[in-house]
Formats: sequence, structure tokens, C-alpha cells
Amino acid sequence: MADEECQELKNIKYKNMLLSGNINTINTTTINSKQANIDMFLDKESQLNKSEPWNKLNKTAKITQLNEYVETISVEHKLSSTEIATLKSYLTESLDKKKLQHVKDVQYDKSTNKIRLIPCLHFNPVTRKFTIKRQEKRVSTLKSLGAGKPKKQGF
Repeated sequence: MADEECQELKNIKYKNMLLSGNINTINTTTINSKQANIDMFLDKESQLNKSEPWNKLNKTAKITQLNEYVETISVEHKLSSTEIATLKSYLTESLDKKKLQHVKDVQYDKSTNKIRLIPCLHFNPVTRKFTIKRQEKRVSTLKSLGAGKPKKQGF
């Protein structure tokens, strides 16, 4: 009941403002409170998005995480700037090709929002290049099927 009265009061004030032509009578405190509410909502939403698992992150967040991971790897393997650039482009291409989509493809820590390890990413020290090798061995479905129906021989 009180909410309806408040809504009616707001409508009356709005109509009076339009009739009088005085636009400056808008209450600035309500605008500031609405702005604060929107800011709080966006902050909460961004925090929720950051604490999602790897497969739930959007593509831009994945790319930024991969670029940060490349920076940590570059120190470990002593990569040059051109090698870093090629690795970043290679990882974004592999993300486009859906090679780094699943949770098992990337070990991602939700609490720190950092990639710990990409198990399928291998470094060749001779050629100084990275490759992604899938570890999973797919079992053939034919092995699990039965013998099937015997064929009838015609006359």
C-alpha cells in the first residue's frame, strides 16, 4: 500500500515537473542512489563472473588468462618477445579450434583466477616451439558392440 502511494507521489511530481517546464527539480539523491545501486550490482556481477570455472568463462576472459599464463611460462623457458607473441597467437588459435575448452584441458584455479597448468601444452627445446598434444585415448565403440546378426545366405 505504501509502495503504491510512493509511486503515485512520484507520478504527480513528474507531471508537475513536465507542466512547469522546470527540469531542475529532479531529486539528485534518487539519481545518485540509483547510480550506487547499479555500481554495486555490476561489482557483484563481475565478482561472480571471476569465480567461475574455466569452461564457464567467456572468450575474452579466457584469452586474458592465457596471456597471463604465457607471461609466467616465458620466464620459465626464457622465451624471446617474438616467441611470446607466437605462443599467444597459437593459444588463441587453439582456443578458437576448441582445443582448450574443457576443464581437463586447462588446470584453472577459481580462487586466484589464474591458470596453474596446461597439461597438453608441450615445449620442444630444440625447435623452441610449443605444441598441444591431446592425451586422451578414445576407445573404439566397435569393441563394445556385440557380434551382430548373422547374414542369411540366399539360394
